Amino acid sequence: METMSKTRVLLLLVVVGVVGIGVGVLIGYFSRGSARASPEFADLLSEGDAWVAEALREEISADNIRENLRYLTSGPHLAGTPDSKAYADWVVQKWWEQGLDSAYITDYNILLSYPDADNHSYIALLDENGVERFQTSVFEEAVDEETQASLHTLVQPFNAYSAPGTVTGDVVYVNYARVDDFERLRDQLSIDVTGKVVIARYGKIFRGEKAKYAQQFGAIGLILYTDPKDTVGSGGERDFYPNGWYLPGTGVQRGNVLNSAGAGEPLTPGYPAKDYMFRIEENETDALARIPVHPIGYSDAWHILNAIGGRDAPADWAGGLNITYRLGPGFDTASWARSITMKINVQNERRDIFNTVGVIRGRVEPDRYVILGNHRDSWTLGAVDPSSGTAVMVEITRAFMEMVRRGWRPRRTLIFCTWDAEEYGIHGSVEHVEEFHRILGERAVVYINVDTAVRATYTLRPRISPSARQEVREATKRLPWPETVPEGSTMYDVWRKRSPIDPNDPDTKPNIKLLGSGSDFAGFLHRVGISCIDLSFTFDPALGVSNYPLYHTGYETFHLQADIIDPGFKFNRGIAQLWADLALAFSDPVILPFDLKEYADYLWVMHSDLMAEYGTDLTNHGVSADTLESAISNFTDAAQSFHGRLQHIDKKNPFEVRMYNDQLMQLERAFIDPLGLPGRPFYRHTLMAPSKHNKYVSDPFPGLSDTIFDAERSTDAAAAWREVAKQMSIITFNIQSAASTLMTPA
Repeated sequence: METMSKTRVLLLLVVVGVVGIGVGVLIGYFSRGSARASPEFADLLSEGDAWVAEALREEISADNIRENLRYLTSGPHLAGTPDSKAYADWVVQKWWEQGLDSAYITDYNILLSYPDADNHSYIALLDENGVERFQTSVFEEAVDEETQASLHTLVQPFNAYSAPGTVTGDVVYVNYARVDDFERLRDQLSIDVTGKVVIARYGKIFRGEKAKYAQQFGAIGLILYTDPKDTVGSGGERDFYPNGWYLPGTGVQRGNVLNSAGAGEPLTPGYPAKDYMFRIEENETDALARIPVHPIGYSDAWHILNAIGGRDAPADWAGGLNITYRLGPGFDTASWARSITMKINVQNERRDIFNTVGVIRGRVEPDRYVILGNHRDSWTLGAVDPSSGTAVMVEITRAFMEMVRRGWRPRRTLIFCTWDAEEYGIHGSVEHVEEFHRILGERAVVYINVDTAVRATYTLRPRISPSARQEVREATKRLPWPETVPEGSTMYDVWRKRSPIDPNDPDTKPNIKLLGSGSDFAGFLHRVGISCIDLSFTFDPALGVSNYPLYHTGYETFHLQADIIDPGFKFNRGIAQLWADLALAFSDPVILPFDLKEYADYLWVMHSDLMAEYGTDLTNHGVSADTLESAISNFTDAAQSFHGRLQHIDKKNPFEVRMYNDQLMQLERAFIDPLGLPGRPFYRHTLMAPSKHNKYVSDPFPGLSDTIFDAERSTDAAAAWREVAKQMSIITFNIQSAASTLMTPA
């Protein structure tokens, strides 16, 4: 026993000695301050290889992007169909061939929506005997060999998640079907749309909100059409597709009318649509339309609008058709039409969708993710939306793997995703965020999105979280504009001169918009609080069009992108270079390139805009913004102090580096309110969210904007303005809380 006791004592002394030596080594190493790092820590503390940035840019091939797009537009890829799954398999196969560390597919079972292939939807005008004397077209018209070959393979124009059914009655023209339009009809023009079919032009707001407001104001059906004023702009007939990018009269914009308010797939709101997940019934969600909704081309819309009677529409409601725009209700006495009927055969059904994920593992911080995303599904062939982005992504992964073969590997992990069912309501990416939100909240550095890579070649249109803005500016200074132009040689030169904040300031910065919704960054930013960047080349606003005119039509062909928009694929290559450069900028440096002073600056801009628009109303109702101003001031001081300390960081201390990087990465999360915005619990970012009345754009301080909008229309003003005061306090708290995350850790 005595011998065993001595043995135990000896063993204990040995263990203590080893531990002591280990602790001593660590203390000795990190107490050396700025001393040279030992070889075993060299890679841990080194910046990325300097040669990679230029080599990566040069490696990206316009010809490869062109051939990727040629394949991606060879057939339809509507979500939930075998065609869409085949394209997912193609992407994963490409990634395995390129040598990514991992590539796989994830699936979800979600509620989708399709027209009845055997019982087509249409709209008809009826005469006094109830005879249908005019019917809208079921399919778009072929205008060249490419559309002759492809249009019969595409889904007929429809609005996903429309209610099915037949409705008949009078018709009223409601302009863009915004809240203000319906209120103007009711309050100023004494026109009640209750029990009427309404016809509205696309544009200004999300089509689903048009359906929601039509339903709220009592309409029994909604017809959507694309007006020439919004899609032809300054173009002439010679510029119509296939000769140019303008919309022929037979072109029809497809699209969903789901109002999920950020909840994702409508039957599993807030949770991933896996087989094991509980599902609510369709009649238990407010996301689905309760009235029939159907889109038509402006050639068909002419027949309906020209037949409408009643008073002339206000001058600012007149579109670009060669008719007198009238409001209704009812029909002009000169017309034979006496009623309108909508026969809509659209059915919802659950089907599987498929995301693809590819991974290049980080060499130092594999648990920090720089994520690149693009959706893969399309209503038609999708030469612009989204296949231009998919074609670019597959070339970017090839170029990155060529860098790996030359000996480079990113410091942090690069993750590449192509999402399914974005067109139905951003489903694929939101389901991914719902399934993995805890991992993403801990590990995601930034999400960089490209939906439509090139819709035109006039200027750059990035939407960026404030803290990432300066790095995007720097990236555009490193890259050339894809062609020779008088404004300058770099992307930054041309961008800032063609899209200036202040056209009268020769030193102006380029204009950058907030992130709204309408693409796959939404779940990452609004649900989790991950800094996001969204990139695209776009058109000159002076053209007078609301979007690229062939959006979601059967005319989004390879010919459109390859011969009309971007011959030579120079701009597709340019967006690929920018996307790759930013991925490198966030994945390779020791210190993440976020600039939190930019966030402080933008908070002041948001405050100024708030007070300019609502300051008087706030004062009149006793809602003080003093605490908000104080919180922004505190955040500004904290951001400046943080960056001051960052200049003196010991980059040879990996623990200190990690601490500062985590503060930079997590700052966006500090603006997330777990309770969400008023009435919209799945939009949780308190500084930016899609407008409650137009999800395509972002409202600054959305909780305030929403409640002020409601208060101005409330019958109980006192209670409504108390809610405004509550939202003011919540925003103030979140900004102050964000400032506290930047303090020196205890």
